[in-house]
This record gives sequence, C-alpha cells and structure tokens, in this order.
Amino acid sequence: MVIADNTQRLVWLGDALFPVASGLESLLLWQGMPLTLSGDGDSLTLHNPSGTPLFLSPAGVYPQDMCLMPGGLVAVCGGAEGTVLILRLPELTAEGRIRVPGSAQRAAWQSGYLYVLCAVEEEGLRCLLGRIHPRTGRYEALSALPGLPGAILADGGNRLWVAASEALYCFRPGERAPRQRIGGFGLIRHMACRDHMLLLSDPVLGTLTLMASPFHRLQTLFTGDVGQALFL
Repeated sequence: MVIADNTQRLVWLGDALFPVASGLESLLLWQGMPLTLSGDGDSLTLHNPSGTPLFLSPAGVYPQDMCLMPGGLVAVCGGAEGTVLILRLPELTAEGRIRVPGSAQRAAWQSGYLYVLCAVEEEGLRCLLGRIHPRTGRYEALSALPGLPGAILADGGNRLWVAASEALYCFRPGERAPRQRIGGFGLIRHMACRDHMLLLSDPVLGTLTLMASPFHRLQTLFTGDVGQALFL
C-alpha cells in the first residue's frame, strides 16, 4: 500500500517513509518504485523502494497527471505548457513531446491509444477529450464537454469514463459522442474500477460514491473530506 500526505509532503510505502516535492499531483508505482509528479516543482521523479530519488525530469508547467504506457513508457500531462510528454523509464529520457489544445490535464491508456483531457477556452471553459496515436504522435480531438476536466479512467473493458464538472460520461474507445451521461456530481477528481464497479471520489461535494453495473445505481459510501479511494 502507498499513502501520500500532500500537506506534510511525505509518502509512505511499506516500511519506507520519505519526503517528496510539494504540490504532489499524481503518484504511480512502476516495478515497485514510486513515480511522483510535482505541480509546484514542474518535475517527475522516480524513487527507489526506500524513497531515494533515482532520476528526475522536467515535466511541463504545473503538470497535472500521468499514466503508464506499454513498453516502459510514461505519459505526463504538461499542464499549461500545452504538451503531453512521453518519457522512457527508468531514466526518464525524453521520447516525445506532443502538442495538444489548451492545458493538458488528465491521461489514460486504452486500446492502443493515449487519451487526454484538456481544458480549453471554447465558448467558455470546456473539457476536450482527444487521443494520441503513440507511433505517429498525431493528436485527434474527439468530444468537447462543458466544464472543467475532472478525471479519466479506462476500465479495462471497452469503456472510457470521463468526468467533467458536474457530470460523468461513458464513451466507447474512439467514439465522439458519449453512450451515457450521469449528473449530480461536483467534480470527480479520482476514479477506480474493479469488475463492474466504480469508485468515484468527489472532493467538491465531499462524497465517495460507489457505482455498480448497470452504471446508474449510485451509493454514497462516505461524506466528508474526500481525497482518493481505491479497491483493495
């Protein structure tokens, strides 16, 4: 289990407790080693299991999110820089820099494509869903949704979940129109999936919600100061 305390700037990993840069936006494990993305430091760091920094790379301007890709790669949303950075692990060497519209906010890998959520000014603030073909680096815009980007999740099946402001949308990979829209949220910031269940962490409304198939049955599990929840 990994626990991140952004207030104290600490990460706990098993028996190791170690400091990280301020403004921790995303935390992943790669082969048992923590990857930490700092929005304040504009940097990505790979640590060994005891917490010692091994490699560090610039990661845009206020980077927001990252996701692992096949072949030992990690994609980083470069925030206000308007790019998605492709870095090779473990050394974090640059493999590509792909321009995207607006501010790159969230990323997920699904069915051979890298899906990206961007915040764009288009008749007001909008969440733009697009995808990148990793071999060519070509960006393709798919769908513009009202509001702020919240979270994106590839559920391991054939669905892509996108949270934008007060709503949650379900897409099939590559589709331009959502199959389903579920409203009534504040802003879902984190999502986790297992089997036919989703955990939705909404810090704006302060709720942790379980959504189960057929994906309109909602059950509030917790109300309060919500961070991020995972299935164990």
